[in-house]
Amino acid sequence: MSALVEANRVHLVVLDSRNPGGKSGDVFLLGRCESVSVVKYRWRPRGAITKMAPFPTLAELFNPTVKRRLPSPANIREAFAHVHGKRLDAVLCFKLLGAMIFDYAQSMVPLDVGRKIVDFDDIQSLADRRALAYERNYGFEQSIIDRLICRQTRRAEDRCLATYDAVWVCSETDRRELLSRKPRAEIEMIPNSVVLPETSPVLDDHPEVRLLFVGALRYGPNQDGIVWFCTEILPRIRVSSPRKVKLTIVGFNPPPEVKALESAGDIVVTGGVESVAPYYRESDIVIAPIRYGSGTRIKILEAMSHRRPVMSTALGAEGIDVTPGENIMISDKPEAFAASCLELIKNLGQRQRVAQLGRRLIEEKYSDRIVAAAVNKAI
Repeated sequence: MSALVEANRVHLVVLDSRNPGGKSGDVFLLGRCESVSVVKYRWRPRGAITKMAPFPTLAELFNPTVKRRLPSPANIREAFAHVHGKRLDAVLCFKLLGAMIFDYAQSMVPLDVGRKIVDFDDIQSLADRRALAYERNYGFEQSIIDRLICRQTRRAEDRCLATYDAVWVCSETDRRELLSRKPRAEIEMIPNSVVLPETSPVLDDHPEVRLLFVGALRYGPNQDGIVWFCTEILPRIRVSSPRKVKLTIVGFNPPPEVKALESAGDIVVTGGVESVAPYYRESDIVIAPIRYGSGTRIKILEAMSHRRPVMSTALGAEGIDVTPGENIMISDKPEAFAASCLELIKNLGQRQRVAQLGRRLIEEKYSDRIVAAAVNKAI
């Protein structure tokens, strides 16, 4: 948005399905748009006669989740009223759901549109498919429904690939995946970006080692990753660390299983915070123990921009142009992950080197200025 309003007249449409009380966004940024419309709506529940099998599965077949997530016709007309009859040189939809909502809107509101672009952010069907191996908490029938949803999502993605002029992705990994589907749309790589902090304290040794995890904690991959780290990896680090280890977990809406991690001692779960910057500045090592998902992890780019060394899984760093052992540390097995963390803990020089090279990577490829130029060129 910052890039778009610099060089274009932007009409913003937001259909917000969050619970009441969510932040409405950057007021200064919204004020620079030509017009803004924000409409709240709720996803429709699955209308099964009973929760007993096979009724939820039948309900999913006849009333798919991808359709239940769409706003009502009244919501659509209200949201798009301010662009009715205007000539739009391009429409940029954020995420697959945004594209589905826009296509639905075109069926009922006359819109004069030039290019149609969707920013996938990640490949949702790939993320859903990977999640099937980890999220098995709801029984056999729910696993069937999850697979149905994954197929629905894949079909919706393929419709975008066939009907949109361009699809944006945030990594070359995702770009190759979509090109393998032989799309009509042009597939363009627009990386995620961060604003470079002007200052960041130099890493130093302290009486205790401060580990940091940042992420929305209702998001399955983040929830799984931090619980896995605390149960499988952190105890190994504590046994061999020459200094006391403290872990801070920062993120909105921590579920009970994440809040319960505090009982282990030396773990703090903050919940939502106004700014993550102070937590990055006070950390020694930022961890990204992510085992599934798609797209690229902003938390890694943020940590690097603050000159903090990152310890990640390979999938956690997927899609980011990193060099393991140079500007990031990567391990997938609990023993190896713990050993790499201990290597950083014991070697201040290595922590500083990894942090400095990570910052250089952000400056060269992932700063907001670099990505803003790519966005406006692609538009």
